[in-house]
Amino acid sequence: MEALIQITGTDVLCRSTGTPAEFRLSENEISGVLVDLARRYDHAVHLGEDDALLGIGRALFDRLDANGWATAWARGNGPRVLEIRVEDPHTPLAQALLDAPWELLAKRDGFLADDPVQWFELVRRIGAKETPVTPQHGDMRLLFMAAAPEGANPLDFEAEEAAILEATKGLRLHLLVEESGAAAPLRERLHLEGPFEALHLSCHGDINPERGPILALEDEVGGLDPVDAGGLVGLLGDPRSTPLVFLSACRTAEPADPQGDGGRRFEPLVRDLVRAGVPNVLGWDGSVFDTDAAHFAQVFYQELAEFGTTPHAAATARKALRKAGLADPRRGRHWHLARLYLGAGGGGALAARGQPKQRLESTGHEAQFLDEEHSAVPVASRAAFVGRRRSLQAALKAFRDQIGVLVHGMGNLGKSSLAARLASRMNGHKTVVVFGRYDALAVFDRVVEAVPAQERATIRATWRDSIASDPSSLGDALEALLEGPLDTQPILLVVDDLERILETPSQSDTATPVRADFRAMLTAVLAAFARSQTASRLLLTSRYLFRMPDTRGRDLAAGLARIPLRPMTEGERLKQLFAVARPAQIEGTVATLARRALAAADGNPGLQAILTTPILAGETAVAEQALAAIEHYRATGAPPEALLALMEHGEQDADNALLAYFRRMAFDTYRNALTPAQATMLRAACVFSSGLPIPRPALEAAGAAAEVVNPGAALDRLLGLGLMDDWGKNSGTAQASANPLARPLAGAPDA
Repeated sequence: MEALIQITGTDVLCRSTGTPAEFRLSENEISGVLVDLARRYDHAVHLGEDDALLGIGRALFDRLDANGWATAWARGNGPRVLEIRVEDPHTPLAQALLDAPWELLAKRDGFLADDPVQWFELVRRIGAKETPVTPQHGDMRLLFMAAAPEGANPLDFEAEEAAILEATKGLRLHLLVEESGAAAPLRERLHLEGPFEALHLSCHGDINPERGPILALEDEVGGLDPVDAGGLVGLLGDPRSTPLVFLSACRTAEPADPQGDGGRRFEPLVRDLVRAGVPNVLGWDGSVFDTDAAHFAQVFYQELAEFGTTPHAAATARKALRKAGLADPRRGRHWHLARLYLGAGGGGALAARGQPKQRLESTGHEAQFLDEEHSAVPVASRAAFVGRRRSLQAALKAFRDQIGVLVHGMGNLGKSSLAARLASRMNGHKTVVVFGRYDALAVFDRVVEAVPAQERATIRATWRDSIASDPSSLGDALEALLEGPLDTQPILLVVDDLERILETPSQSDTATPVRADFRAMLTAVLAAFARSQTASRLLLTSRYLFRMPDTRGRDLAAGLARIPLRPMTEGERLKQLFAVARPAQIEGTVATLARRALAAADGNPGLQAILTTPILAGETAVAEQALAAIEHYRATGAPPEALLALMEHGEQDADNALLAYFRRMAFDTYRNALTPAQATMLRAACVFSSGLPIPRPALEAAGAAAEVVNPGAALDRLLGLGLMDDWGKNSGTAQASANPLARPLAGAPDA
């Protein structure tokens, strides 16, 4: 049975189809009661006094039942639908109505939300009720973005994302993820790929004493970017084009307490978004556990994907949280905190039976290149590129203070793809890519292409012959270009796959040297960028750390900011898989093979792509063969004999992605580069669990226990080769772990 509570004149009018059909209360009769109950509710929530909630819910119900109105409404058949409607949310009476904890409504026998057969569908509406927005499709697209600024308490947003994926697997919901956590990329994504049926923001929320409610998004380098209501509306463009915004952040539906939030009353973010024109907005009236937020979102989107209305989906999710809490007191404690607000056109479904499905671009396999101008160096598409947020932010932060960055790590970790994403974030910089040909003339020619066309002939005439006869003069040429025509049109010079011009790593305790025939070129590039007063930046990618001494013996490579890459997390592995496949595809045999692929690749994005491509294409025999080869390597430290024979006979890679992978990885090169002490150190590091960051002192102690004379130097060499993953520092202590694909080389397969 439906019921409506709204303001009429200075009274509150309660209406339904029961008998009695109406109940009227003056502002004096109801306002103080609602304010008092809201305060009692806030007190109980903040102190965790869950036992007080039922009494508050009963008191609220009783106040509406003086003439039997509430009982008559609750006694009716069907879902109990209650709408709290106000025209102007800023009046004291309207605020009292909206702030009251209607979710707790309870009869003598318990909360309405506990009824096993009658759903309690509660909404708060601002403005007049209009016909709900008509869904245009039989499915829905959800854009998900999580933000976790450095220094803030960590959020388990991957669990929330994974819960949504799992709940909607096989249903009509397509989850797209914006990885940046930042406002500007989100705005761009909404503009270029929208409209979306829903936007889900998972982050911290708070109430600033000066600005009011804010979302804790990230800036481009991972710092805090507090976004208030106006900034959030600005991100959306036309707010009406996104039917649902779910602010999965604490305090987004909580009104500011004038006594504790700077003495000012601020409206919650959810109300401001509704006033801006968003039809459906969901938020949290207080601080909520990550687990509760994830569970609520999981059930909520599952209902929406099955054509449920937003009120029904919210009611179902609330009921699921409540049920979880009754079964386990550690869960579902915040079942009552979610608040659904409706504006004009809100309250309907986001997808409808009989409507056409959306044409989704196959972004997972589309060709994208680091060097777009020359269609060279294929990289992961925007959709398939997942994670690496902190690496991107570290590089952008380094570019603020330093001219050069080196991205390094084991093969197939996505260094070129990271470079492409970094280039896309370098607004105002033209990307110049050096790949394949690394001689001084090739570098010069590529840089000249970035110069205005009318100046190129003169520049070539001035410098090209000189560079051809003396490669070291490239340094003077670059310096002149960086401080001349490129001064106002800066470039990002990317030297990709630098290991191609490094010497084959040999048994040594030092970084890998540059091949003699390329030293003049690289010296010129590093020195020119170091000397120039320029906005241009230099980015190098390499499998190994390297050294580049100048004529004075100084290592020019030491001036580069180092950004290490490590394997993907479990959540990122799933995201990469679902970026190229709909969850409905991952069933039966495909699901079994996909699980094997993710386990075998163990976080290496390039290898995961190689293994999952034939699986998703239905090429089961090819997939089985590839998986068996990698599993053989993981168990023995060597490729299968059949693959070794093909490699020895010079078999071409074009039609054999796995053969190309083993050639590219060159595991024998790694093995041969290790001294006995370094090999022992790698074995000692494999004592610890795979993928777990280990404090460096513990690693060195393990090496010393294995009789490594200088475990620190051995660790440095392993990190320089990419056989150990650099996890950065935690509380000032460096951390590292053996790369999962390096473990078999130590004679410790899958330790």
